[in-house]
Parts: sequence; structure tokens; C-alpha cells
Amino acid sequence: MFLDAATPEGARSEPLVASPVWIHGPGDIDFALVESHLEVARGARPAGAPASADPRPLSERLENVVLECGITPGNRLERCSPYGALDFRSGSGLASTILAIRLAHWLQLERTDADGEPVAGKRVRFAIEYPEVWPESSGSHITPPSLRNVPSPWQFSDMYPALALDNNIEGDVILLCVVSATNVNEGCEVFLEGVSEVGFGETSQQLYRNLLISAPVVDGQPHRDVVAATVRWRLP
Repeated sequence: MFLDAATPEGARSEPLVASPVWIHGPGDIDFALVESHLEVARGARPAGAPASADPRPLSERLENVVLECGITPGNRLERCSPYGALDFRSGSGLASTILAIRLAHWLQLERTDADGEPVAGKRVRFAIEYPEVWPESSGSHITPPSLRNVPSPWQFSDMYPALALDNNIEGDVILLCVVSATNVNEGCEVFLEGVSEVGFGETSQQLYRNLLISAPVVDGQPHRDVVAATVRWRLP
């Protein structure tokens, strides 16, 4: 399981960058542009949970999220997970976290920290703070990321986890798949697993390993991003 719980202190072996220097950091996020992406997160909620009765738009219900991420050799962020307590039972909590992880993949660090030490191979902790007053849409033309060649029903039936099948168990899994600006699927991790220890998460990763993903395009330029995919396991 990847993000079913917040990252505990010391759970990762990589040292934490104490004084990160950002090329494009959390404070540089253009929330006027992000507002156009909110539709992607709008319907995110745990399987079986009712839609929020809160009449406010999602942008006014988002919760600030502290993330802890690994750092790639190119000083991009990877393997991001929430740090601290979060309530995934609420649709806004889940949407806040997914959107924060998507935004993290747009950020980039300098090669060294404030003390001149290399940052690649380490981890960094930072907050994504959503604005209290959401700016109006920037008007940019955005083509959101999309999933292609999604597994067919016969593949789900053929790969249904034996333990779940034998015990008549159904469940949902949310995967987060990283797509490069060149449309390369860099891998999918289990974000949330409704029923654990019966094989749904691992099998979902196998099914989506070769998933084709189209990167989002903003004003004609493709961007690296994270795509959330809900995998629903139903008995054949």
C-alpha cells in the first residue's frame, strides 16, 4: 500500500533536505491555472462514500497538505506521500491530497541545497497551501491528462485475485500513475486500497503497468503530471 496512511517519521531511509532551494517551488504555483484543473479532482472520494453535502465549490473546501517526496537525479519530485494526519473518508481530504501530489510533480529543486549539498537521492518535506480566496481561471487552454487502452472486462475476470474470488470479496483501488511530458507511463502506485491483503492493489498495478497515458497540455505545451485511476473489482 502506498498512501493508505501518512508517512511516519523515519519510514524512509533517505536523508531529509533541511534547506531546499527551489527552481519552481510551492510558493510559485499559479493557482489561477490550477483552478482549471479542479474538475479532475472534483469527483474524487473513497469508494462507497456519499458525495459531500457541502454546497461550497471544491476550491473552497480543499485542505492544506504537507507532502514528503523523494528527489530524482533530475531534481524533480517522486514517490510523494502525505505527512501527518489526513482524513481520507471525506471527499475533500482525498481530493486535496491527490491534487497536491499532482502539483508536486510540476515542482523542481536546485541541484544543491542552501549549504551547497547535492539533493538528488534525498527527500524533501513541504506544504501545499491552497488559497483562501481562489483566483479566477487564467483562461489558459488546458487539455487534461487521459487514460488510454484501459484493461478490458475479460482481463479483470482473468486476473481476479484468487483470495478475493474464493471469499466473494469486491473492492476498489485508486492508483496514481506518473506520466512524463513525452507521454511515457513512469509507473503506477497504490494510493488507496479499499480492501487490503487480498491482492487488489498489486494486481491493479500489474493490469495498469502498460497503460498508455496522454500528458496534459497547457497552451500547447505538454507537462509531466499524475493521473488518478480508480480500479473497480467486481466479481465475474
